[in-house]
Amino acid sequence: GPDAEILTYCTGGIRCEKANAYLIQEMGYTNVGALKGGIVNYHQYAQDNGLKSQFLGINHVFDQRMGQRVGAETLSSCEFCGTPSDVQTDCANAACPRPFAMRRFIQCPECAARLAGGCCEECKEEAG
Repeated sequence: GPDAEILTYCTGGIRCEKANAYLIQEMGYTNVGALKGGIVNYHQYAQDNGLKSQFLGINHVFDQRMGQRVGAETLSSCEFCGTPSDVQTDCANAACPRPFAMRRFIQCPECAARLAGGCCEECKEEAG
């Protein structure tokens, strides 16, 4: 019901504020909260206070950092060979034919070297 407790979390907290406003204003929920500052802030708080973070692996972000380590675990694998990896990258070919939403992907260092940072043989040739 509308009084159900809802807690949202996201990378830095901004999308949560927008989502929470929608939940309250458009859907009528009354007990909505967010992880202040998102996972980025939570991770820093846990580190500063000697706490074990409840988030594991990499917190993928939407800027040049691509990801922030919040745990030692590797929870994803290379899109090309399946090797455990959490390195998010963008195709090195500026004219990559992939749709924009698929331009970032997980790639292990070996496949990155083999494909020269590209997402396929065609992009390897174009990027090289």
